[in-house]
Amino acid sequence: MDLEALRKAVIERDGEAFPSRSLADLVMKPAYDEAKSILFGYMHQVNRAHQVRLFECGIISTTDVAEIQGTLDGLPGTILL
Repeated sequence: MDLEALRKAVIERDGEAFPSRSLADLVMKPAYDEAKSILFGYMHQVNRAHQVRLFECGIISTTDVAEIQGTLDGLPGTILL
């Protein structure tokens, strides 16, 4: 297969946009999934801390707190550290 035919085959398979389907599927998605599994609990704690601070500053109401808390509690894969 000559280089032009190979180029066309790769573009047909992966498209021309960045990131390519191969890069997204083989590198980026696994890296993102691993980062989520490691960092999710910490991100959840930060979200809760922001919720408390916003309430303490009078920026959000108790109704807002309850709604935010319900949303956070409903996130799949919630890991509390």
